[in-house]
Amino acid sequence: MNPIVREIAERAADLLRVPVARVEGVLAPPREESLGDYTIPCFAFAKELRRSPQEIAAELASALEELSSVERAEAAGPYVNITVDRPRLLAHILGQVLREGEGYGSSGEGRGKTIVIDYSSPNIARPFTIAHMRTTVLGHSLKRIYEHLGYRVVGVNHLGDWGTQFGALIAAYKRWGVRERVERENVYELFRLYVRFHEEAKQDPSLEEEGRAWFKRLEEGDPEARELWQWFVDLSWQVFQRYYEILGIEFEEVRGESAYRDRTGPLIQELLEKGIAKESRGAVIVPLEDSEDGKDDKEEPPLLLRKSDGTTLYATRDLAAAIYHYETYRFHKKLYVVDAGQSLHFKQLFKALEKMGYPWAKDLVHVAFGVVLFEEQRMSTRAGRVVFFEDVLNQAVERIRQIIEQAEKKTDLTEEEKERVAQDVGVGAIVYANLSRSRLQNIHFRWDEVLSFEGRSGPYLQYTHARLAGVLRKYGREIPQAPDCAALSQLQEVALAKKLEQFPSRVQSAAREYDPFLLSDYLYDLALATNKFYDSCRVLGEPSEVEGARIALVYAAKTVLKKGLELLGMKAPEKM
Repeated sequence: MNPIVREIAERAADLLRVPVARVEGVLAPPREESLGDYTIPCFAFAKELRRSPQEIAAELASALEELSSVERAEAAGPYVNITVDRPRLLAHILGQVLREGEGYGSSGEGRGKTIVIDYSSPNIARPFTIAHMRTTVLGHSLKRIYEHLGYRVVGVNHLGDWGTQFGALIAAYKRWGVRERVERENVYELFRLYVRFHEEAKQDPSLEEEGRAWFKRLEEGDPEARELWQWFVDLSWQVFQRYYEILGIEFEEVRGESAYRDRTGPLIQELLEKGIAKESRGAVIVPLEDSEDGKDDKEEPPLLLRKSDGTTLYATRDLAAAIYHYETYRFHKKLYVVDAGQSLHFKQLFKALEKMGYPWAKDLVHVAFGVVLFEEQRMSTRAGRVVFFEDVLNQAVERIRQIIEQAEKKTDLTEEEKERVAQDVGVGAIVYANLSRSRLQNIHFRWDEVLSFEGRSGPYLQYTHARLAGVLRKYGREIPQAPDCAALSQLQEVALAKKLEQFPSRVQSAAREYDPFLLSDYLYDLALATNKFYDSCRVLGEPSEVEGARIALVYAAKTVLKKGLELLGMKAPEKM
């Protein structure tokens, strides 16, 4: 905690006779830099004190001006705007970043607690699409954020390797598949067969029945069906591993839906015996809401566990997986990073677990998110109208490579460094594009915005980091650990330091709201403040006390920007 903020909060809390935490909860930077360093909105206390916010603000301003750390406190209607001793403030901020380094913004709040994050979870036999990237990068970023806050985080990749779609795929392969072509083109050929099956089924509905029959054989352990299914799984996972390596993602657990198929039968039987589930028209369901007359409420559809043909559904396997994960990890929370279109499924799943008497059902969270529209077009897997991640990645890397080659200011990068930067910036552009909006908003993927070195983009943030790294290379000496912060008097210097102070709270907000956008948005503001400082304040060649203080500010900004990029799942190039 900033000691200046703490002193202000304690003085205000004492005067208002409220807990210190109440004041700390509303004390924040003002809307405009010219208003000061901090502000207290007094209407937050007006009701319980039975006084007008304006009256409270006037009294608080008078009391706070008596503090040695406060230069000026002014009442502005219901607000108290506070300007503090800035050399003292900057010394605290820079000192904390210099001491803690890449640990800045971390905390022990997660000590002894485990969070399970279920994310990515691709379907076997289908290539990653750009739409599928969002669950992958959202989940990976949340994993890194929670780890930074001290939690033990278990990343779970719950592969979609079971279900009726595999009956359709086996039927398609048996009709049209060529083994050599599948071996050569792997998931792309399997996907082509899957799409063809659904196109042909429009003209020949008997194909759908053929697919269902193959899945039933698969569930019953038919050797041919199992052999083909295992082949599809192995081919797909080889491709997925390549994607994850490019993105720098590792999972603590990789288990498909199929891992829970032996648990579903006993689970359904237990639910039937306990009266939680019941048979309905040959199927097994869990009624989730009962009206007063005992009939199922149509507004709350039941959870379907087993279809009338005896096959199970992914909901059944999700129930089994949730129970397994709690038994295995005793999690504090389990997050499901899945698109908003599955909201009903998770509402049903959580209610069913609650009905089963599991107290930890309240600790399950659906981290919903909007869809990705590629140049305004929505994608459809069944129709084959998709944009593959690998194609987008290759285009991104190639476009970044061309930008580097065509740059007016020629870079001193070696050919090997150019290739690494093109890869890091290309991947970073895609990652940032997926995190650049609040998770519930749709993402509009447009090349000119995604790859821009100006504005709200990954390359802009990475380029800002590289600029700072270049200054430090030219400086070439030890960073002053006790800079003279009285030498930092320019508005751009103060604004940058105060922006650095916000990093820990933004990390915590991103974790609390399950939304890395709160961090990506902050990093964009930090990059803006950094470039304003860089363009206005010369660092090298100034008098020693000014140069030392500014180089410490550069180092602090680089440290925070690098850590922030890492928490988003992006690389921070030293050169660009």
